[in-house]
Amino acid sequence: MLRLFFLCRYFNKFHGLRGGTLQYYQDTVDKHEFLNYLFNVKHFGENYRETLKRWIYYLTSTWVLQGNSKANYRLQKVRRMVYDLVEDAKRRNYLIEGGTNHNITLQMDDRGRAFIKPFKFIQMCAKEYDYLASIVASFIFGAGGALLIVFWKKIIDFMAQHL
Repeated sequence: MLRLFFLCRYFNKFHGLRGGTLQYYQDTVDKHEFLNYLFNVKHFGENYRETLKRWIYYLTSTWVLQGNSKANYRLQKVRRMVYDLVEDAKRRNYLIEGGTNHNITLQMDDRGRAFIKPFKFIQMCAKEYDYLASIVASFIFGAGGALLIVFWKKIIDFMAQHL
């Protein structure tokens, strides 16, 4: 559910980045362009190994080779996960697919825009998971937010001293 939340949030941000184009005013985004944005810009679904390899490349300009079959399997797994998330978003009517066979477009429905709001997301998590999990999730969000508000000054002071 959290990955679906981030997928819808990234879609909303990506659509906002396209301000001024014809697709922006039509409220549509090319599906393949959005998927390339997820894979290549946001590195969505990437595990810690791939992230570490990318950071090593950015810091040292030396690419860590990925020629083994496990790396290929991880990349396939990420692609399958993202495609399944897009299908799940379409099934829940958060994203609507349109266009022709050659030009497939995605559009976010009002349910998708409502889903990325925090309270609606917590409500949908409570519907999705059982009673105990929803209580635990709401306690974690509530207690985490309260602790953040109470200790905000100490957190900022700590970061200022150690960074």
